[in-house]
Amino acid sequence: MAVVSRALCLARSGLFSCRNVLFAADQSWNNANNSDITGKRYLFCSEYVGIENFKRQKAIMSDEIGSLKGNFMKKVKSYVEESDHNSIFTEDLKMVVYFAETTDDLDLVAHMIRKYHSQNVDMKFSAFRFGPLVMRLLYIHQNHKLAYQLFNDKSLDGFFNQMTTCVTYMDLMYVCKEYEKVIEAMHEVARRHATRIKYPVDCMTLAAAAAYKMNTKESLEKLKALLLSAKSSECDLSLRTVIYSSFLAYKQQDAKLALEMLSLLSGNREVNLPSAYINLKSLIYAELGRFEEALHILSSYVNRDRPGARRIDIFQEVLEKLKASLTSSSSPSSKVLLKSVNQFESNLQSTGYLLVDSFETYLDSTIKKKRGLQDGFKQRERIPIGGYRRDSEGVFSGSQRRRGLL
Repeated sequence: MAVVSRALCLARSGLFSCRNVLFAADQSWNNANNSDITGKRYLFCSEYVGIENFKRQKAIMSDEIGSLKGNFMKKVKSYVEESDHNSIFTEDLKMVVYFAETTDDLDLVAHMIRKYHSQNVDMKFSAFRFGPLVMRLLYIHQNHKLAYQLFNDKSLDGFFNQMTTCVTYMDLMYVCKEYEKVIEAMHEVARRHATRIKYPVDCMTLAAAAAYKMNTKESLEKLKALLLSAKSSECDLSLRTVIYSSFLAYKQQDAKLALEMLSLLSGNREVNLPSAYINLKSLIYAELGRFEEALHILSSYVNRDRPGARRIDIFQEVLEKLKASLTSSSSPSSKVLLKSVNQFESNLQSTGYLLVDSFETYLDSTIKKKRGLQDGFKQRERIPIGGYRRDSEGVFSGSQRRRGLL
């Protein structure tokens, strides 16, 4: 469409000076959107699911076309509705996705991708994959209903089969508290086997988080089935998947299953385990009446002095649970152990290793990652949770910012 080319030529002549302002405004909006004021829980940070890059590209393209954007959208809509035989071109569809703002625009995108996907293969010279782009657009608009329709639309078979698309879709369902649909999507991803891995790590993390949020016996059974299938397929599991699964079993009063689920971690990870694992295992031991082991795992990890060992913090509520269990126990050694726990608690308070934060709130912390450039490509690296991050002076940064679980 000629209007696009004219708009780009005009934009390149002098509109790029606005870009830094647009980026600054965009970043400011994102900081607010990720804050607690929204009332929504984000499992993955927006940078990881590609939202930040999408918004940057959106700002660039809006900058380039300038005031012609509205005219372009009208022309595209008229062209698409004019005839069912009119072809959808890759560049036009790409721009419509980036320019979409209203509900009508989103409906136009949905209509265009269906036509684009059904077009004769001979017309498709571009290798561009629209799945991630469309899902990020719906993520920004929090339109989980349209996302659900499109992701499960049989006429779009193969359109949303990219790994990043599946993660973005499932994260959107999680943010919108559509937990059943997250688990349903995990089964669909495994059925499609669209990626080389039947049970992708991030998708399993989202499924475990959704089951954990539902916190029912039914969700525990569904998660158990997924874990067994993933294990039989020799798929790796993230640490957070294991923690969510085990804590869900614990909350459903199945401490034996909770302890067994912790064994899903591969042996080499036992060397440098995070606070979440240590505290949860102690909780489970206390529930099972294995008080010596409950205290030992806490004290041994806190007191160890090894190069490269991560800091382990202990939650107040874990110690309270252990003390309550010891108080109600009829074991002859309970009083001696209770005294040891109280002494251990005092030592933690004096050294700053005792956390009063809620353990569940800690587990809900957003999974973050570092992102850098490597050979011209974006490199993604997760930030593991090893307790709480400290600054160079040894004090908690901000309001005790947490690292995310692997």
